[in-house]
Amino acid sequence: MTKHPARIGLIALLIVLVAACAPTVERPAVEYRASPAALLAEIVDFGRDHQPTTSMTPFRVENESTTSVVLLSEVTGVFPIAPRYTRLTFSVVQRGDVSSLSVIATGHNASDTAERFLLHLASVFQRL
Repeated sequence: MTKHPARIGLIALLIVLVAACAPTVERPAVEYRASPAALLAEIVDFGRDHQPTTSMTPFRVENESTTSVVLLSEVTGVFPIAPRYTRLTFSVVQRGDVSSLSVIATGHNASDTAERFLLHLASVFQRL
């Protein structure tokens, strides 16, 4: 009988860790008057100079194509409590002279970080 509370606690901890890393779609697509290439280049440039928190690395490109880019930032330090990262996936669809941008944010401080990217893009490109 004494082993069951420990197992339940371990399972609960596992569930919390998995739920904390689940992807969250930030919002419906945002439209900009810009080309997909220009949007993605600005996202990469902005990401290389920013990090989700001061204890994390600046973003690096994890994957890139003509219509999407995946940026990753990881925790610095020797002994993080749990694997911590922030992954932002930006996808662009072009419709004439308008590009529709979607963001999927995963990991630590992901929602706030994705919002910072969208605010920066709105300062560079015309948002519709």
